[in-house]
Amino acid sequence: MSKYREIETEFKDEALFVKSLQAAGVPFEHSAGQGEQLVGYVGDLRDERANYIVRRQHIGLGSNDLGYRVEGGRITAIVSEYDTMCPETTRIRNRVKQEYARAFVQREATRRGYRVEERRDQAGNIQIQLRRVR
Repeated sequence: MSKYREIETEFKDEALFVKSLQAAGVPFEHSAGQGEQLVGYVGDLRDERANYIVRRQHIGLGSNDLGYRVEGGRITAIVSEYDTMCPETTRIRNRVKQEYARAFVQREATRRGYRVEERRDQAGNIQIQLRRVR
């Protein structure tokens, strides 16, 4: 049984975080309050709880649930030790991180009077260009 660990994230805006999960195409469940228990790779309920959960069947064989807990204006990833080395979990976490950064830049640039143009390459990388609105 792989132990879960908490990993700090840069996510501070829950609404942007949810948009990032959606934009990344990651199926997730939401549970307010103390959240739901995470499920291990053999279907066992774990002690760890999360408010946003990517269930293991969406990650890969042998994976555990991937969770995100919202506490005090911060969002913390809850990842099993096994899944920190799993390419699919890493891909999901990186994709959400990329979408969050994109949404944050878009919001802040627009707020400061810039027009945002973005392009994505075939690999999914995002290139952002800002232009001052006159």
